[in-house]
Order: sequence, then structure tokens, then C-alpha cells
Amino acid sequence: MSVCVCVWFTMYHIINPNHCIVFKKILNDNNILCYVDMTYSAFTRLFAVYSPNLDVASRASGILLIILLIYNGYLIPLNDVKPWFIWVVYLNPLAYAFKALMANEFRGLQLECSGTLLIPPYGSLQNQVCAINGAKPGYPTVDGVRGSFIF
Repeated sequence: MSVCVCVWFTMYHIINPNHCIVFKKILNDNNILCYVDMTYSAFTRLFAVYSPNLDVASRASGILLIILLIYNGYLIPLNDVKPWFIWVVYLNPLAYAFKALMANEFRGLQLECSGTLLIPPYGSLQNQVCAINGAKPGYPTVDGVRGSFIF
């Protein structure tokens, strides 16, 4: 896990130009990822305790990981989850971690609307609206948390 965190930390610094602003976000992300690692490790150990051998436990935990990854809100958005599978989302620790990571990343971010994102593309700003979810008519920016993610 430490190698994963070091690689992630380095890539985040290379990609993100606002190093001074994001240090708190990086620490929050690191804590969230550590909690996810501990949670899935506990799930795997739970399967290992109740299974007859290690082969069955590793298969069951692999299938569980696939189900948790599919129903965390990224691959299948929460609005598209079938009503009979919504309980998987509510019991999924990866869904809560994904929500926390998205809220941490987009908090304080202002998304600019210009050019083709403004509808209609002509006229004054009073009569235009941004094409990003969560936009208010007449405002050229959208709050990052209210943006295109539903979590």
C-alpha cells in the first residue's frame, strides 16, 4: 500500500498545478484511501474466516470486489441503479469512499463557463445559462460540488 500511496502522491503533484491549495485535500484523500484499504482487507479476512480454504476465500473476495466496484456510483451512476440493487450501494464502503473523494476534490472549485458551454452562445450573460449540471441562469461559474456529479 505504501508504494501505491507514494506513486499516487507523486502523480497528483505532477498533474495538479495548485500545490499550496491542495495539501489538505491530499491528506484527506490519503486518509480515505487508507480507510478503504483497511475496510476491504477486513472484508477479505471475513471471507477467509468463514470459507473452507484459501482458494474459496480469494474467489469470493474477488467477486465481492467486482460487485463493490460496479455499484460504487462511478460505473453505474446512482440514478441508474435498479431499485432492487440499491441496498448494495448503501452497504458499499467503496461508494462512501468515492463520494468522499469526489466531495473533497470538487469542494471550493469554480467551473468556468465560456464559449460553447453557454447557451445560447450569443447575447448577454443575463439571458444565458451554462450547460453544466448545477448551473444557475445568468452566472458564468458553477460550484464544483453542485456540478455534474450526483453524490
